Amino acid sequence: MTTPAETGVAADAQSGGQTGAQPSAGASVAPATEAADFLEKYGVTPAQADHDTLVRMITDLLNDGLKTRTEPFPEDNKEFADILEELRGLSADQLREKLVISGWLLKPYGEDEMRCQECMYFLFHKRWCDLPELMLPAEPDWWCRLWRI
Repeated sequence: MTTPAETGVAADAQSGGQTGAQPSAGASVAPATEAADFLEKYGVTPAQADHDTLVRMITDLLNDGLKTRTEPFPEDNKEFADILEELRGLSADQLREKLVISGWLLKPYGEDEMRCQECMYFLFHKRWCDLPELMLPAEPDWWCRLWRI
């Protein structure tokens, strides 16, 4: 869940994200409502979706303006663990919240243009983030703040 004090990034259809936006107070959606929204739009919930459908769900959410927390980037193991702890309580159907908390973007991030392709959790041939708290499809040029070498 986001609060007005947390920095967010709004994704747009052209660039996959723009910096400096604040998350809206209504960014959080109840899990049952979120699952029902996915079911209505895609015919399945994120927990039931195949790889390609999950990719569509992710890109649609971000291209429709979902704001994610790219900052603060975890500078040490404790900060990294704190983000993981926040993610552990989420169900597979809480895709929107997973993306927000992890700072998911559809483009490389930062001065060094970090991207999933160089992350230790990215399984290139499966196009998958294997971090147990996320377990989501990922494209090589995407990024999240749980990025690690």
